Amino acid sequence: MSDFVSIKNQDYVLNRIKEELLKQKSFILLLGKSGSGKSVLLQRLTKYFENVKFNGIFTNKEEFEEFLKPYVIKKENIIIFLDEISIYNNDFLDLVRIYSDLNISFVLSSHKKPLIFSKEHFKSRINFEFCLKEFTLDELRSYISDKFD
Repeated sequence: MSDFVSIKNQDYVLNRIKEELLKQKSFILLLGKSGSGKSVLLQRLTKYFENVKFNGIFTNKEEFEEFLKPYVIKKENIIIFLDEISIYNNDFLDLVRIYSDLNISFVLSSHKKPLIFSKEHFKSRINFEFCLKEFTLDELRSYISDKFD
């Protein structure tokens, strides 16, 4: 049994993110309310791409920079998935923006768009922004049936 149940909106977003990450270095924002499937999509993407180097949470920006250092030095193309970016402060998010100018793709998820992303220097970095919709009652029934039958 798959741990990702096909629901139209999530399938579309999953495929679009895959396409974009295969084509080019990207900065992608994935938004949606709790339970909309953001974390599940990130997990699914980590299984698809070999050059994913991180899918988790950094405790501070120094840890983040130390983690990225070898990849920056080698100029290696990598993908970083950061879930629940609303936990990070503006200094950390600005560091993400700076690193996005290198050979690093970012896929960031959050239940709401951080205010700093509305600033001009962020707008120019974001290639795509996807908003996951809440499940309809029929989709939930289908999900439960597929998942537990």
